[in-house]
Amino acid sequence: MEKLYHYTDSNGLLGILKNKNIWLSNIQLLNDTSEFEEGKKILYEKIEKKIKHIKSNPIKPPKDCPFEELNQKAIIGHLEYMKECLAEWSHPTLNARSFQFVFSLSKEKDLLSQWRAYCPDGGYSIEIDGQKFKAYMNSFTDNIKIEDCIYANQENGHLTKIIDEFIDKILQTYVESLIPRTIEMISEHKNTILNQQNNLISLASRLKHHAFHEESEVRLISSGYKDEWLEHRVSSGMIIPYLKIPIQLDMINEIMIGPTLTPERVKNSLSDFLFQIGEFNNIKVSLSDTPLI
Repeated sequence: MEKLYHYTDSNGLLGILKNKNIWLSNIQLLNDTSEFEEGKKILYEKIEKKIKHIKSNPIKPPKDCPFEELNQKAIIGHLEYMKECLAEWSHPTLNARSFQFVFSLSKEKDLLSQWRAYCPDGGYSIEIDGQKFKAYMNSFTDNIKIEDCIYANQENGHLTKIIDEFIDKILQTYVESLIPRTIEMISEHKNTILNQQNNLISLASRLKHHAFHEESEVRLISSGYKDEWLEHRVSSGMIIPYLKIPIQLDMINEIMIGPTLTPERVKNSLSDFLFQIGEFNNIKVSLSDTPLI
């Protein structure tokens, strides 16, 4: 995996370097509340389109099915249920354990839009070794995956293919669950369908409007968590849940200082801090080429 970059302000950088952890934010409570809704809307509309298609073109039984016809109402009902999952996922009474938590990275090292979005008053781009980071997260937990965001527009054939294949897989699993099985196989299908609900929300978490495509975002996305990871903070009068995940500083190669009026002062300050925590020789410090606007 290529190098990844996390844009943050001074408080965020200090927290990562000093405490050796990152925070995964509740996606329903991000600063840009439209992000998750955009993904939900795209999937919702695709599922509706699939329902209309099935009404005109009933799904045929698979070869090993003893039935001549399948219960089309049950199949459509399952897709309607998936729509309800999407519609209700942001409901305030939903248990926080079901929420998606995310941590944002970019494939772009020095991008003006990222400086403006994440650190308008000055900040940093933290370069992370993608291969080390992914290997560490895989060894640490199965509950957090690293996924590329998908940027949606009407002409995005790649996105259409991903969503269509995903919905077809949901249908295939459900149709197979209608065929008489052993108790063990029925239980397995129930677990698979439950996982598909989580995967549906995870996919919604990766979909973003095409207008943001230049940011090339990569996300850590949780699919559950351990109690010891959960923390809370106060922001804008709300109590916000987040996940605190430990990391290793040897995954950080470089820290770029964003556009600022006093680049050398900020560089000296950061270098001094890295020296104090014993990372001066391990983490390179550089300055952004982006002009201050």
